Amino acid sequence: MKLVSNLCRRGEVWPRGIVYPLIGFFLAQGVPLGLLVIRASEDNAWPVWQWLVDELRADQLAYCYLTLSTSTIFIVLGAILGMQEDRLRRLATTDGLTGLLNRRYFSLRLSQELARAKRYQTPLSLLVIDLDWLKAINDGAGHDAGDRAIRGVASALSRTLRATDIAARYGGDEFVALLPQTSATEAMGVAARINACVAEFNHGPGGAPLSVSIGVADLECAASDTAEDLFAAADEALYAAKAAGRNSVMAAPAVQFSERRMHQKPWLVQEIKLGKPKVIPSLWLLGNSDCPDSENVPVI
Repeated sequence: MKLVSNLCRRGEVWPRGIVYPLIGFFLAQGVPLGLLVIRASEDNAWPVWQWLVDELRADQLAYCYLTLSTSTIFIVLGAILGMQEDRLRRLATTDGLTGLLNRRYFSLRLSQELARAKRYQTPLSLLVIDLDWLKAINDGAGHDAGDRAIRGVASALSRTLRATDIAARYGGDEFVALLPQTSATEAMGVAARINACVAEFNHGPGGAPLSVSIGVADLECAASDTAEDLFAAADEALYAAKAAGRNSVMAAPAVQFSERRMHQKPWLVQEIKLGKPKVIPSLWLLGNSDCPDSENVPVI
């Protein structure tokens, strides 16, 4: 450490013969040593810096940040510092039980994807997913079984979705998945695969297979590029899936959501249940006094 202290007292301009051995000395240590700042004395040092950053990033003990405008490299040295940084990042962005994104970080990603879809005029679909009968699982088999069921749904999402899709645990027994460049029709197929994958799990020895209810909507269904309307359209489809007996996948139709809310019109929902698609014409918005057989409309 005396060598390090003496070197740190030197001037800002260091020859490579000192810089490279110093970095090698730091990387050989197994404990965190702090922050090393390296600034180039020449404007054309970028190729050297790029090589140096590539080498350092290949070492698990070094965490680099390169500032091009000042030709400066900031290097956090030591495995412990690096692990702490990664742990804090995971805590801030992921759900502890499932490892999926948490609600806060998902909201940030949703805003980014909405802006991208609007800019490039590409489809964007949202799945809202509820684990069926979680309370009954908790009451009948215990909360450990409930946690296993929640992790089972998370595992099904991870196995089914693409790397570009964004899945999160939204809270309790509710999950969400954002599918960029995917229409509602295409998202229905993804949701059906999730439903089938979830059914491979059970909630205990001899327990019944798990099931989920899924509501699907895209920007065309919501007739809006806001997160609120996209969620509202997917939520309505989810409520329809629950009303149909759960273990279902339903999609909101390509009808203006704001118009449905304003005029309280009936609307159709596509359902996938037990692999057989059908149309349910009886879903109405609650509060529509003109709905025929309104007494038979289930209250969710």
